[in-house]
Amino acid sequence: MLDFNVPGGKLNRGMAVADALAAHTQTPGGAAGLAPTDKFSADALGWCIEWLQAFFLVADDIMDNSVTRRGQPCWYRMPHVRGVGRKREREREKRERERERERERERMGWCARMVLSFHPTRPQPSSLSYYLS
Repeated sequence: MLDFNVPGGKLNRGMAVADALAAHTQTPGGAAGLAPTDKFSADALGWCIEWLQAFFLVADDIMDNSVTRRGQPCWYRMPHVRGVGRKREREREKRERERERERERERMGWCARMVLSFHPTRPQPSSLSYYLS
């Protein structure tokens, strides 16, 4: 995933952690003046933030049904990543069939609507993990 979402970015979020730590601790010389252990911890946290941003990019691409990201195919559309796009399409088709059934039942009158009120609702896809499972 990182090969598709981190390269080409400016990495400002990750690098800003050491600068923010230096500013917070009022370290002379900025990030370059941090103790080695503090610099290492800040860099590790910075990379965690970059990973989180990469995840947000993938989630955004899936939600927007994007084809490319930074001039190359989106990560979730790569052949080795299975199921994400197709599962979304199947869910969309299923929702459309359910809407059509609902319209048909509404044409049947009040009795069918009353019967529908007793039907259990199905879980709604509301998170990225739903599409990745």
